[in-house]
Order: sequence, then C-alpha cells, then structure tokens
Amino acid sequence: MQRISLIFYLIFLLPQWVFASCTITTPSFNFGDYDPQGATPTTGAGTLTTSCTNNARMDYTISSSAGNSGSYVNRYVAHGANHLPYNLYVDPAYLSIWGNGSPGTNIIIRRRQKCGKVSCTDIIYGRIPALQSVPPGQYTDMITIFLQY
Repeated sequence: MQRISLIFYLIFLLPQWVFASCTITTPSFNFGDYDPQGATPTTGAGTLTTSCTNNARMDYTISSSAGNSGSYVNRYVAHGANHLPYNLYVDPAYLSIWGNGSPGTNIIIRRRQKCGKVSCTDIIYGRIPALQSVPPGQYTDMITIFLQY
C-alpha cells in the first residue's frame, strides 16, 4: 500500500465588531492514508469551534475558499505537480459542497446561536474518490475559512 498523507492548512479571517469578538478554531483536517487501490472513498471529518466574548444570541455564517485549485467543484490536494481530487461538504451524505454560497456550494448558517459561555461546533466532512492513481507523498491544500457575524 502506498502512503499518502493529506493535511489542510486553515486560515481564519474574522471581522471585528465593537459589540462582540468571535473566533473560530479547528485542528488540521487530515484524511490519513489514502490507498489508490482501495475500492471505497477515503473520508474524514473536522470540527469547527466558534467562540464569542459575549453571551448574546447571534446569527453567523461560515464559508470557505476554493483552495489551491480555485474551484469548489474541482478541489484537489497537491504534491508537486501531482493532484488528488477531493471535496469538503457540510453534510455527512457528501451531497452539499462547502463553499461561499455560489451556485453548487453551500455555507453554514446558524441563527440565534449562543456561543459565549459554551462554544458552538459545526462539522465539515471530506471525501476523496476511490481508485485514483497517484504517487506516494504528502498532499496538501490551503482553505481559508470566513466567519461572518
């Protein structure tokens, strides 16, 4: 079995408001090893944690960039000139691509959430299609996460 490690770097861009300060955190999203000969897709999940300084109920949205591919529909992780297609989703059925709300993508929308004393969490799901022939190596992508409140 070839060893392919996948790591995502997430950058957080947060607006600054006078009445509240919110942050979003996540550990690196890591699919682990990908087996190019495997007959089933490789999947993973990551938790986004939103915390705010006040304890008031508020609305917020979480969106993402397309990553290095520049396309939400055709995301890929790269190892040099080698590309391995994958995508990120807002649902465990892998039907709703996480993006910026443009056609074919969805954002996370939360209404009247109270993320002060107790942090709010959202799960992002990832999937790499099966049977993609790629050489071994560490494949990465960089996704920027936008928290708007």
